[in-house]
Amino acid sequence: MKFFFKTIAFIIFISFGTYAQKEFVAGKITNLKGEVSNVFIADEQWEFAPINIKTKATKNDKTITFSAEEILGFELIAEAQKFVSKKVMFSTLKKEIDLGSSPIDKTIEKQCFIRTLMENDILKLYSLTPQEDGRERFLIEKEGVLSELEKFEYLVTDKENHQFLIKNTNYLTQLKELLSDCETFKFNNPLYDDSAILKTLNQYCSAKTNTPVVYNSAKAPYQFFFVPSSNLSASSYYFGIGARIYAKKGAKNKFTGIDLNFYSIKNNSGILPSFDLYFGANTRQKSKFKGYFQAGLAAEAGFRNVWVSPTIGVCYNQFIYLEVKRLNSILPSNDNGIYGNPVAKTPNFNVLTLRIGPVFRK
Repeated sequence: MKFFFKTIAFIIFISFGTYAQKEFVAGKITNLKGEVSNVFIADEQWEFAPINIKTKATKNDKTITFSAEEILGFELIAEAQKFVSKKVMFSTLKKEIDLGSSPIDKTIEKQCFIRTLMENDILKLYSLTPQEDGRERFLIEKEGVLSELEKFEYLVTDKENHQFLIKNTNYLTQLKELLSDCETFKFNNPLYDDSAILKTLNQYCSAKTNTPVVYNSAKAPYQFFFVPSSNLSASSYYFGIGARIYAKKGAKNKFTGIDLNFYSIKNNSGILPSFDLYFGANTRQKSKFKGYFQAGLAAEAGFRNVWVSPTIGVCYNQFIYLEVKRLNSILPSNDNGIYGNPVAKTPNFNVLTLRIGPVFRK
């Protein structure tokens, strides 16, 4: 057990050093005069709209930082991602709202880089996720006017402490009005996500006989993990690999994952394999630390033992994860105990797991 925790401490130390080294990738920046320069840009896989970026003329040159006030935008070439500098205005919501009162907490105006989802001669679509509340918004620009497509929901409480869910779907009215100048286009009430809105705008632009440029921003991000674990109910430790794919860009929402573990048990020779298939979701804190929960099925090779596996954990910057998993057997345990371990006679036990792995969005 001491070896296991020493290994975890070493891995965390190495991982923080590796994570601190930002990857500089080929890109372009556009200065305030509209001149384009080829540079290398630190790909920080922005979860929130950045207010500055780090660049290098070559990978060996010193780092130069540009704020959103200093350039018109930038582009990551291989990742097919384009960001433009815009002065945006948005509102955050109150945490507690009484019936009949305004849900708006404060209105913020700031200059930042927002992600381009579509641009052509007719209109442009952007994605904005401010750090102030972590809620993704879509902005549309037509005829030089930039507007937020409004969609949000909140709970209100009346005098008897009854709660009601209020939904604002004004974005549908906004889109319908903005796209009403084409008689051959049929509006289809899209959901409030990038894929649905992009599909609607592509149909509109096709009806207007223009070909839009759609950037590859809607692909689901994914992660690979190194997964050391320790059985808290017996003298055993695990080492494995894992993978996770997210249902939505930004790596902050629902995900599906699978782990392949190879474990060793005290007083039991050999290395035994198992796998864990799970589904889960991250919470939406604005800090670099986020909680998450997941549930799935774990099975020993040959399905000699099968468990349901509810899990809670905390992660740092979507890179280092620490979780506690409860394994509850749905099959009778054999005479040798769980995992063939005579010490673990009970079919249920807890596992402490460390996950380390970066997010890929290509």
